[in-house]
Order: sequence, then structure tokens, then C-alpha cells
Amino acid sequence: MKIFKLLVISLLVFLFACEATDLDKGKIIGRVKNHSTGDLIEDVKVYLRQKQDGVFTLYDTLYTSSVGYFKFYDVESGTYDIHAAKFSDELEENVSHVTPFIDEFEFDDQVISPSVGDIEAYTINSINASISGTVYYEDGSPANEASIEIRLLQAEEEFIFNIVYSDANGDFSSADFITGNYYLIVNSFGVVPAVSAVTDIFFHDGNGEEAIGEIYLN
Repeated sequence: MKIFKLLVISLLVFLFACEATDLDKGKIIGRVKNHSTGDLIEDVKVYLRQKQDGVFTLYDTLYTSSVGYFKFYDVESGTYDIHAAKFSDELEENVSHVTPFIDEFEFDDQVISPSVGDIEAYTINSINASISGTVYYEDGSPANEASIEIRLLQAEEEFIFNIVYSDANGDFSSADFITGNYYLIVNSFGVVPAVSAVTDIFFHDGNGEEAIGEIYLN
């Protein structure tokens, strides 16, 4: 049995303004935490992208402060995609696992003081992701009907997120992941060789782009 821990870092911020009111510019304030320890991280690059005609384009970038906070000013109303990344000091090109949190979105009170009715709603949703892979037996043959139990870790508790089964080629897939920590527990049925490996794991966000993440083999 192999246990895989998958981390996906990405979130979408949807900001909707009432069509009848021109709210003009606003601001986004948030913080970036270490995905493992929960500590706030300084000097993390935060990418803000705006969705226009169905495509996300880079709107602005900045680095977090010494206490891990970031502030985007003069932000237009719209739909935005926020990512955060901090490269390690090691030679290998891996990305530290960091997660951006939005603490506040409001329009500049120097432009207009919006009431509750001026902003219909804003929500923070994770990018839906999918995962696919291949399971092999120790002899290298595909593992047919191996069960892949996907567990989501939230608030130090584990929940069964989904259970899928490999096909005759050893392939499996699962969709509609949200940002979070996942464990993949792979088991084979009956008296068959033990599953020895899961390979070719892919994460894709809802736009078909590869999400920031990494796979750990325990």
C-alpha cells in the first residue's frame, strides 16, 4: 500500500458589483501562509490575474510584507485569480507550498462609500482540479480494479473525499477537487500482488492549466 499526499495551491476570488452602480476602483488585502505550518511568510510573490473574455491575464504582482500581508490597490470590479509562489533556496526548482487568503475586498471610499446594496455578493472559491494516474503491480503489469481512496484533510481531521477504481489498463481519474491537503490510499483486491507504485499524477485547474502542487510519497 502506498500513501500519497497531494497539495494544490490555488484559489479564485469572484467579485461582483451591482450593475446599476459604478463602484470604480477598489482594493484586495490578504495574507500568505505556509501550507504546512500555518506561519505567515514574507517576500512571497503574489500574482493577481483578471478574467477578460474568458481568459485570465496578468493584472498586477507584488511581494508580501515582513509579516506576510499583501495589498492590491486600484483594482477594478471583476473576476480575479490569485496565486502565490515562493521558490526555495535550494538548487532544485521546487516551489514552497504557500496559500493566499483574502481578508478583505472593498471599494475605495475616496471614490464612493458603498452600502450593502452596492455589492451584490463576493465569494472565495477554490479552483476545481482533477487528478489522474496509473497503478502498477510489483511485476510491472497494470493493476486492474485497484481502489484509490482519496481523503481530504481539514482542521486536522480526515474525510473520505472520493473512492475510484483503476481500469484494465491501471488508469484512474477523479475530478472536482478543491484546494486542500489530500491523501491517496491505494489497495488491490483479493489475492493479487501488492500495488507498488502510482505514477503519472496530473493536476489541472478548471481552466485546463496545470495547478501549483507537488506529490509526496510517504
